[in-house]
Amino acid sequence: VARFLQEAQLEQPEFWSCVSEVCILTDKEGDLILASGMTLKIRYEQIASQIENYRVFVASGDIRPENFAYIDLRYVNQVVAGRLDPDSVPRGPGSIEIPD
Repeated sequence: VARFLQEAQLEQPEFWSCVSEVCILTDKEGDLILASGMTLKIRYEQIASQIENYRVFVASGDIRPENFAYIDLRYVNQVVAGRLDPDSVPRGPGSIEIPD
Protein backbone atom coordinates (compact mmCIF):
# COMPACT_ATOMS: atom_id res chain seq x y z
CA VAL A 1 0.00 0.00 0.00
CA ALA A 2 2.85 2.39 0.79
CA ARG A 3 4.30 1.79 -2.68
CA PHE A 4 0.91 2.58 -4.20
CA LEU A 5 0.71 5.88 -2.31
CA GLN A 6 4.22 6.88 -3.39
CA GLU A 7 3.56 5.96 -7.03
CA ALA A 8 0.23 7.80 -7.10
CA GLN A 9 1.74 10.97 -5.66
CA LEU A 10 4.74 10.90 -8.01
CA GLU A 11 2.91 10.01 -11.23
CA GLN A 12 -0.29 12.01 -10.72
CA PRO A 13 0.43 14.87 -8.27
CA GLU A 14 -2.30 17.18 -9.60
CA PHE A 15 -4.92 14.43 -9.25
CA TRP A 16 -3.69 13.41 -5.82
CA SER A 17 -4.48 16.89 -4.47
CA CYS A 18 -8.19 16.10 -5.10
CA VAL A 19 -8.10 12.95 -2.93
CA SER A 20 -9.39 13.41 0.61
CA GLU A 21 -9.33 9.79 1.84
CA VAL A 22 -7.78 6.43 0.99
CA CYS A 23 -9.75 3.40 2.14
CA ILE A 24 -7.84 0.12 2.18
CA LEU A 25 -10.22 -2.72 1.36
CA THR A 26 -7.84 -5.60 0.58
CA ASP A 27 -4.14 -6.01 -0.09
CA LYS A 28 -4.84 -5.30 -3.81
CA GLU A 29 -7.82 -2.93 -3.91
CA GLY A 30 -9.18 0.14 -2.21
CA ASP A 31 -11.31 3.23 -2.56
CA LEU A 32 -10.24 6.80 -3.14
CA ILE A 33 -12.67 9.37 -1.81
CA LEU A 34 -12.33 12.62 -3.70
CA ALA A 35 -12.88 16.03 -2.13
CA SER A 36 -16.12 16.21 -4.15
CA GLY A 37 -17.40 13.10 -2.31
CA MET A 38 -17.04 10.80 -5.34
CA THR A 39 -15.76 7.28 -4.59
CA LEU A 40 -13.28 5.77 -7.02
CA LYS A 41 -12.78 2.01 -6.74
CA ILE A 42 -9.17 1.22 -7.65
CA ARG A 43 -6.46 -1.42 -7.78
CA TYR A 44 -3.12 -0.53 -6.22
CA GLU A 45 -1.29 -1.65 -9.38
CA GLN A 46 -1.14 0.63 -12.43
CA ILE A 47 -2.84 3.54 -10.69
CA ALA A 48 -1.67 6.01 -13.36
CA SER A 49 -3.64 4.23 -16.10
CA GLN A 50 -6.73 4.05 -13.89
CA ILE A 51 -6.56 7.79 -13.21
CA GLU A 52 -6.16 8.43 -16.93
CA ASN A 53 -9.28 6.30 -17.61
CA TYR A 54 -11.15 8.41 -15.03
CA ARG A 55 -10.03 11.64 -16.71
CA VAL A 56 -11.12 10.43 -20.15
CA PHE A 57 -14.47 9.32 -18.73
CA VAL A 58 -15.13 12.69 -17.10
CA ALA A 59 -13.82 14.65 -20.11
CA SER A 60 -16.23 12.87 -22.45
CA GLY A 61 -18.84 15.42 -21.37
CA ASP A 62 -21.64 12.90 -21.62
CA ILE A 63 -21.78 12.30 -17.91
CA ARG A 64 -22.12 14.27 -14.71
CA PRO A 65 -19.93 12.63 -12.05
CA GLU A 66 -22.09 14.07 -9.27
CA ASN A 67 -24.93 11.76 -10.42
CA PHE A 68 -22.91 8.62 -9.68
CA ALA A 69 -22.48 6.82 -6.38
CA TYR A 70 -19.08 5.47 -7.45
CA ILE A 71 -16.79 5.01 -10.42
CA ASP A 72 -15.04 1.65 -10.65
CA LEU A 73 -11.62 1.86 -12.32
CA ARG A 74 -10.37 -1.63 -11.46
CA TYR A 75 -10.80 -3.04 -14.96
CA VAL A 76 -8.31 -2.62 -17.81
CA ASN A 77 -9.46 0.11 -20.24
CA GLN A 78 -12.97 0.05 -18.82
CA VAL A 79 -14.87 2.35 -16.47
CA VAL A 80 -17.95 1.16 -14.61
CA ALA A 81 -20.14 3.80 -12.99
CA GLY A 82 -22.81 3.08 -10.41
CA ARG A 83 -25.72 5.51 -10.45
CA LEU A 84 -27.28 7.12 -7.45
CA ASP A 85 -30.88 6.41 -6.61
CA PRO A 86 -32.92 8.58 -9.06
CA ASP A 87 -34.68 10.26 -6.12
CA SER A 88 -31.32 11.45 -4.75
CA VAL A 89 -30.02 13.00 -8.00
CA PRO A 90 -29.90 16.79 -7.63
CA ARG A 91 -32.47 18.63 -9.70
CA GLY A 92 -31.28 21.17 -12.18
CA PRO A 93 -32.48 24.77 -12.26
CA GLY A 94 -35.05 24.03 -14.97
CA SER A 95 -36.58 21.01 -13.28
CA ILE A 96 -40.05 20.95 -11.79
CA GLU A 97 -41.57 18.73 -9.17
CA ILE A 98 -44.60 16.70 -10.26
CA PRO A 99 -47.20 16.35 -7.52
CA ASP A 100 -48.51 12.89 -6.62
